[in-house]
Amino acid sequence: MYIYPFKKIKIKIKYFLFGVIPLLFHSCFLLKIPVPLTHNPIKDTVNVYHFMISANRKKIADSTTSNKLVRESKKAYDWISMEASRHGQNLVFKEFWPVNKDTNYKNTFIHKLPRNSLQTLYIKKTFLVVTRKKTKTQPEKIERVNWNPALFDSLTKQIKDSSIIKIIPGYKTPDLLHQANRLVVVHLLKARKSKLNGYYQPGNAVFIGNNRSRTIAHESIHYLGAPDLYIHKYWIGKRRRIVRKELRQEIMDRGVGKKTECTAYYVSNYTAYTIGWDKEIKKEYKPLLKQNLMAKIIFYLSLLL
Repeated sequence: MYIYPFKKIKIKIKYFLFGVIPLLFHSCFLLKIPVPLTHNPIKDTVNVYHFMISANRKKIADSTTSNKLVRESKKAYDWISMEASRHGQNLVFKEFWPVNKDTNYKNTFIHKLPRNSLQTLYIKKTFLVVTRKKTKTQPEKIERVNWNPALFDSLTKQIKDSSIIKIIPGYKTPDLLHQANRLVVVHLLKARKSKLNGYYQPGNAVFIGNNRSRTIAHESIHYLGAPDLYIHKYWIGKRRRIVRKELRQEIMDRGVGKKTECTAYYVSNYTAYTIGWDKEIKKEYKPLLKQNLMAKIIFYLSLLL
């Protein structure tokens, strides 16, 4: 049977693609990117401003909830200070709990969050919200808003203390991150069950869902510049083995079992090196200074499932 020249070309292209595409795909998994390092670590005092957010005016923080958040937060920041001291650093966290002057809300700042879910907040930058209710004279108005600025705009309107009002607009200026040593912690009340217990918003805000000391400490150390360790577990190889065998109870890895106390964990030489606490890194941790790009993509895709 005679095969026409153009068919031969099509067959060659077909086999070429079958060979090249898997090779390119495989190379993506082999691609490594450097882990960012902090060369000017945050020192001395960090001012931490805590806010309790609820999506429902009927579900505000009672004294039991407030006291628990204060207790868990103090435990987390005292522990970070102690770990910093262990690595030869002086770091103190000064905590503030702004009180809403409206006695109906007490310490709670109400804001309409999208389904009150950390996972939703983490993945989606915008959400639909009813900005005007339907009446006999006008139709319902639904707008798409960016939840992060909307949240802080809402906080600004609710806070009556002028000294606190000055803090919130400063949050929107990204270049103040290392200069002002200011961290905003948003405690989400009644957050639905999610794969995410909390996360760090680039800038200087931490969002907490389960409000346990381990999560508060983990996300706050992100603010200091630390990368996640568990990203390495999303691909095979030496780095995965190092994290699983050598760094199981490291604060930047996922929690071990049901241990929610930050005191059950520690800051390793690897994390201390990435945030500038240690000047040298141990030889066995050097492979962790590069992370697999595809593994990171797989992690982000897992959030959608």
